[in-house]
Amino acid sequence: METNKEKLFEFNLVKQKYECFIFLQKLMVAGNKTDDIKVALYSVYLEFLSSLYEFYVAFKGKKKIKIDELITQEVKKLIVFLRCNDIEPPQNNDFAEQFREIRNFKSHTSKSISSCPSVAEFYRNYHKYIMILMQPPLFSWNGKTELWEDINLFVEEIKTSFPPNFLPKPPQ
Repeated sequence: METNKEKLFEFNLVKQKYECFIFLQKLMVAGNKTDDIKVALYSVYLEFLSSLYEFYVAFKGKKKIKIDELITQEVKKLIVFLRCNDIEPPQNNDFAEQFREIRNFKSHTSKSISSCPSVAEFYRNYHKYIMILMQPPLFSWNGKTELWEDINLFVEEIKTSFPPNFLPKPPQ
C-alpha cells in the first residue's frame, strides 16, 4: 500500500475499530458486563491494534527499515513532538515487538492463544504508545472519509442482492 487513498482507507478502518472499542468500553463502565460485551470488547481491541499496525506498514511503504524499528522511532519522535514529558519512551523495540505479536495473533489463525502476549498486560504497559501513534493521522485527516468506486459498487451490490423479505422494517 502506497497511495494516500489506501493509507486513508486503512486509517478509516483504524478509526472505526477505535470508536467501537470506546463505545464498548463505555458500556462496560456503565455496568453492562455480559459475556458478549466482554468478548466484543476484547475482539474489537485486537482488531483496532491489528488495523493500526497495518496502517504503519502502509505508512512505511518502501523505506528500508524494519517495521519494529519504524514504530519505535515514530513513538519516540511523537513523544517529543507532542510534548508528552510524563511518558517514558519505549526501550529498545520491546513495545513494537509486542505490538507485532498481538497483530500476528489476530491476523494469523495458526497462532495459538497461548503464544499471544497478554492483551491486558499489553494494554497496561503500552496503550499509551498506541494513543500516541493515533495522533498524527487523526490530526492530519480528522476522520475524513472518501468512498471510491469499489466501495460504492459493493454497497450497491448488497442493496440489490439482499432478499427483500429479510430487510428489517424501518422504525415507525
